[in-house]
Amino acid sequence: SRTKMRRVGVCTSYLKEMRTAADGDQLLFTIKEGTLKVPGVKKMKESGSSEDEHRMETSQLFAPLIMVATGTGIAPFRSILQERRSIRESLWKRGFPTPEMMDILVFGCRTPQEFLYRAELEEYEAAGHLKRVMVAYSRMQDKKIYVQDKIREEASLLWPVLEAGGVIMVCGSSDKMPRDVRQAFLDVVSSSGKVAAEDAEQYVRNLEGARRYLQETWS
Repeated sequence: SRTKMRRVGVCTSYLKEMRTAADGDQLLFTIKEGTLKVPGVKKMKESGSSEDEHRMETSQLFAPLIMVATGTGIAPFRSILQERRSIRESLWKRGFPTPEMMDILVFGCRTPQEFLYRAELEEYEAAGHLKRVMVAYSRMQDKKIYVQDKIREEASLLWPVLEAGGVIMVCGSSDKMPRDVRQAFLDVVSSSGKVAAEDAEQYVRNLEGARRYLQETWS
């Protein structure tokens, strides 16, 4: 933390202290559906054919994702990437073609030691399950670099993904990050799309209205 004090997770610490013996503690919980939904066919009918199953699975890979995460905000994206990898591998095994993945991950943390799931994510990139992993280390140089800086820096890479129907997903702190990231995408649209500021604002609003700009943040 900023005060140099070691902090532990509230939920994980609570679980760690629970008794696990036969007469252990009882835990009541619910699972809520998240807001970060990948576009695609919702569900295949029970009477669907193998072609229907192929179409359903492949449709979930068509929309490229631009995932922006800070800190533990990487968790839902890891799940999404695992599912997309599983779908691709399943299609490969059955001899079906799969679209080239254009998914991009922009991750922000303070130092390389805080790069969560680094080996797994780099493996995805090497195997083609991710087009690019971009990391913003905020404490590795005199001038702090954040995810919004990486977004502006890679405008020429991100703009074609947006124009191809890409979906922006933002996850992490609800402090300044979501606002700064949105402004960075406005700058991407304005510079790469060569449009005025008000037209860039309308473009992003259209993304939001079409559920192609999704946020799941917390304080």
